[in-house]
Order: sequence, then structure tokens, then C-alpha cells
Amino acid sequence: MRRYLGVLSIAFMLIGCSSDPLPEPSRAHHVRSECPPPTDNTFYFFPEETDGQRVEYSSQFLAEIDAPSLSCGDTVDEGYRITRLAPGLPSAIIEVLRDRNGWTVRGVEFAHAVYRERGTITKQVRKELTDAEGSSLGTAFAEAGFWRTPPLPPNIKDISYDGPWVTLEARRGSSHHVVFPLASSFGSITSKFFDMAGLDIR
Repeated sequence: MRRYLGVLSIAFMLIGCSSDPLPEPSRAHHVRSECPPPTDNTFYFFPEETDGQRVEYSSQFLAEIDAPSLSCGDTVDEGYRITRLAPGLPSAIIEVLRDRNGWTVRGVEFAHAVYRERGTITKQVRKELTDAEGSSLGTAFAEAGFWRTPPLPPNIKDISYDGPWVTLEARRGSSHHVVFPLASSFGSITSKFFDMAGLDIR
């Protein structure tokens, strides 16, 4: 009888542990239950974590392709997105999203991305992913230290940079975080996005 009760106790402990929510990443915001209007810059990003013009730059092209917000609402259960914009160079937005129907990757390529000018879409791809493929991107974000990285590089004012500006964002559970790295940052994650979408403008 004691052995039986001991087995039951261990089973209940394991069930309890598996149902506990994951701890919040240290730099993440809680996902907002309701979204502001899509025309508002805060539809996609929390203003206190980002730099104004870059928020507008990314938001402009996300809105053009009717991308869902990862920071609010309940359209997406889990999602990862890269927005790679450059005024004189090919640009792209790639998102890997999970909803009740499973994982999908969507890639949209622009001829170039000029701030406050409508972009010209040159290519679009969309395909389903396996659970393993979708989850592997989440693992890559975690292993790269994304959730612990500050939104902007700490020495951004001292950097002379004229390359593509990259926005990385992720939503997992009740957490949302965004990072504005330079094009050379998070290179392995960037490659994974473009490989998944089959785009080669890197």
C-alpha cells in the first residue's frame, strides 16, 4: 500500500510540474490581450522598448502585407519574425507562425524598402511546416540569447552603419520581445528564416 501511494505521489508531482507555466524571459513584455488600431505604431511594438523611426519603418512594411501583431491579441499562439529592410537593396519579411491549424512560414520579398514609400512586392511564398521545423526556430532563438538581449545595441549611437536594418521579434506563451540588431547580428537565426522560406536575398 505504501509503495502504491508513493508511486501516486510521484505521478502527481510530475503532472504538476509539467503543467506549470514557463518562467517569463527577462526582457520580455506580457502580450497584450487587446490590440490598438492597426494604424497605430503600437499595434506591432511596445513604444518604450524601441526607437521611434525604426518602429515606423518596420510597422509600415508589416502593415503593407497585413502581418498579424505578435505583441497583442490572440490570432497567433506562437510566432517568430524577421523584417530585413534596406532602401536601395532587396528586402524581406519572413514570419513563422503557429495557430490552431499548425505551423506555417510566409515570406514576402520587396525590390527595396524606402521609408514612407510603398514597397513593390517581387515574390511571396507560403507553406506549412512540421511541428519539429517550427519548434526548431524557437530553440534557435533561445540558444542565441534572444530573450536576454536588449532591444537596441547598447552602443548604437557610436556605430556608423548603412546596411540593412533588421528587426527580430518573437512571441511565445504570454511573452513578446523585439530586438533591432545589425545585419551581422544573430546570423544563424537570419539564415534559418531565409532557408525555411526559400528566399536568397541575404
